[in-house]
Amino acid sequence: MTTNESGACLADYLNEGMELHRRGELTDAEEQYQNVLKIDPDHSDALQLLGVVAAQLGNFSLAVERAELAISKDPNQPVTYNNLGNMLVELDRFDDAIDAYKNAIHLRPDYAHAHQNLGHVLCRVDQLLDALQAYQTTTELDPENPDAWDAYADSLHKIGRTEESVEAFQRAIDLAPERVPFLHRLGAALRSLSRLDEAASIYHRCLELKPTDPIAKHFVHVCQVGAPTPERVSAEFVEKTFDDFAESFDTVLSDLKYRVPEMLGEMATTFAQQHGADRLDVVDLGCGTGLCAEALRAVSDRLTGVDLSQKMLDKAAERGGYDELVRDELTTYLEGRSDEFDLAFSADTLMYIGDLRATFAAAADALRPRGGLIFSLESLDDEVNSDHGYLLNASGRFQHKKAVIVGWLEDAGFAVDQIESARLRDEGRESVTGYLVVATRQQNDN
Repeated sequence: MTTNESGACLADYLNEGMELHRRGELTDAEEQYQNVLKIDPDHSDALQLLGVVAAQLGNFSLAVERAELAISKDPNQPVTYNNLGNMLVELDRFDDAIDAYKNAIHLRPDYAHAHQNLGHVLCRVDQLLDALQAYQTTTELDPENPDAWDAYADSLHKIGRTEESVEAFQRAIDLAPERVPFLHRLGAALRSLSRLDEAASIYHRCLELKPTDPIAKHFVHVCQVGAPTPERVSAEFVEKTFDDFAESFDTVLSDLKYRVPEMLGEMATTFAQQHGADRLDVVDLGCGTGLCAEALRAVSDRLTGVDLSQKMLDKAAERGGYDELVRDELTTYLEGRSDEFDLAFSADTLMYIGDLRATFAAAADALRPRGGLIFSLESLDDEVNSDHGYLLNASGRFQHKKAVIVGWLEDAGFAVDQIESARLRDEGRESVTGYLVVATRQQNDN
């Protein structure tokens, strides 16, 4: 075969592979790219496209290997560096991904997509100011990109520049008015600024686009000043919120300086020691991604996790530590499980229930005598007027007064061993304060 014939054949293989690739026929595309390499083993385009195929098939280690080989053959490939960054992110190699995106930008300073991807990974490693700069650059290079404006706005909100974030969110929405998640994030920014009327109008727009949206339904109610306080948040809201939150849950809570699992875990250890039990039957109510599993496993003979969000349960299963994971609403789960557990534990979940009397009663029935109930709640100042002793605040969660919690626990047959104030986490530039509670089910006289 002559040089010209080889070149023509190589081009045919590459073009056929790219057409198959565009149609999603990945295995056939891979075969054509391999045919290119049989003619030219150093063909960088074929190598990097093979890397893309491997990534699309879920083999990110092979994808990285192929992309790096392509770069070794031709280091002047900004697109390959950008693709390599995406592959490295999938392997949680964030520092290496940052380097790859920066290499892409060095080769092509106006590469808007690489700037945007760099912003995403900088957010993942909590370098928010650098991420903000990356997103701002993206909006300057590609001002018609709604995702860039949304990411820029979200970063502004996270660093406390919320007034500016509202304008940026609005720009994203002007470019993509049908994107309900953009509206949700703008609504959250407005709520944090106590601009509830404006937030309510945003959530009404969500419902116009998606009438069944449980998040918008919930926050329309939250933003109505003077509206009756519901007894609890809807199950649909909780499920949707935490399904959407599952992938980033652990990272976000780390950014919020979240220490509730650690603090309540220490209380669970102390409870077990004080009750002379090395191993307890424990239920983790609202277990989420399983952040409390390690602390609870140390005192558990049997550990059950309960949550409404299947995606959260999937993450908990990956983390491990539970003997059983159950998808259910926590009060419903407890009802009818008489004397089944020694300890019921709930980290930052009961704040989605206003009237906790039925929950405390169900917990008392599910616990054996001298069994423990350990949980956290957000606190409501005594001077705040509330007919019920609890209030649904702008965050969409309930705050409770200490006196009403103690009274409900005692009515359900608990003795309150400990109730202490604590800083639960940070949200923006504000700290969320609450209570850490330990209560013991009393022995029935009869």
